Amino acid sequence: MRPQLKFLSVLLLAGMMLCGGQLKAASRSAAGDTGGERAVLRVLSIGNSYSLDATRYIERMMLQAGFGYEQFGFCCVMRGGASLQYWSEHLASDKVIEEKYAMGGTQVPKGDGWTLRQLLREPWDIVVLQQSSNQSDDYATYIPYVDSLVQAVRRECPNPHVKLAWHMTWSHALCFSCKPYSLKGWSDIVSATEQLLLQPGRFDLLIPSGTVIQNARACMDDDLELTRDGSHIVYGMGHYLLALTWFETLVAPFYGVSLLLTPPSADICSAYSDKQPFCPVTELNWQLCQECVKSALASPYEVYATGLVYRLNTRLHRLRSTEERLYDLSGRRLSRPIQSGIYICGKQKCCVR
Repeated sequence: MRPQLKFLSVLLLAGMMLCGGQLKAASRSAAGDTGGERAVLRVLSIGNSYSLDATRYIERMMLQAGFGYEQFGFCCVMRGGASLQYWSEHLASDKVIEEKYAMGGTQVPKGDGWTLRQLLREPWDIVVLQQSSNQSDDYATYIPYVDSLVQAVRRECPNPHVKLAWHMTWSHALCFSCKPYSLKGWSDIVSATEQLLLQPGRFDLLIPSGTVIQNARACMDDDLELTRDGSHIVYGMGHYLLALTWFETLVAPFYGVSLLLTPPSADICSAYSDKQPFCPVTELNWQLCQECVKSALASPYEVYATGLVYRLNTRLHRLRSTEERLYDLSGRRLSRPIQSGIYICGKQKCCVR
């Protein structure tokens, strides 16, 4: 071999080895491998039953993404219907937390008898807050309680880089007993969320669960609006939508690993199939679900527009007829209903046939 060609070959080989080493290093970094010591993601959620709905599939998603139990810990403290005011007062009184759940992983504080202040002193990477669903559309109910909780997290958590995430929840279906309802309710939740996040230093991340569900409602024909009771999310598809939103908001940036464009595992598709109502994640709808999530992540305050409607087989809830004043779902007064449907009558819902 001519000397010049031999020299060029050596340079090319060295360049290939260097690039290969850089790619391997980038891969280790993305997977949380920092020279033999694995990164661990610890997430604490402070909320209510909506927090449980949102994280029900998170362990399955972590396992599908290839993480071991020792690499993550999702902990949820909750009480049914608990608001920001409830948790702020709970923190001030140093009461023992009634319900604490490990939603996956082994990196979760063990045992009972914890107060919220004690739990906040664990080395969390992310702490998630949310408002109760029936107050989520009213920003006035957020203050001053959200600030006292944010300050407590910043003060008590030993991790100086802890991030705070806001969980924007979904609106109720029209068949539920109280507001916020459907599209108009989602719009009011968005307004409250935007006002909340205007204040710098409060939150680092937004989990747009409410917009994901509203996106899915816009392209899925379902009379219960992807809920199982008008409020809590439907088993199957609903939980997949929420858990994927949490994964892509919290886990993907931390580890550099995304599940978008990846079909859900068989374990995810079959989970809670014995519960009713159950809307399965299938080969026909998983891509549509992921489009709803991607759109919400890109535009958390806008509804995804699509001409595709996926019909779900759920039971129709009909409400009473009425002779009282009627309003459409945006709050506009109607002189008479244009067609049969569900309308707002004062603060109540009614169905006109």
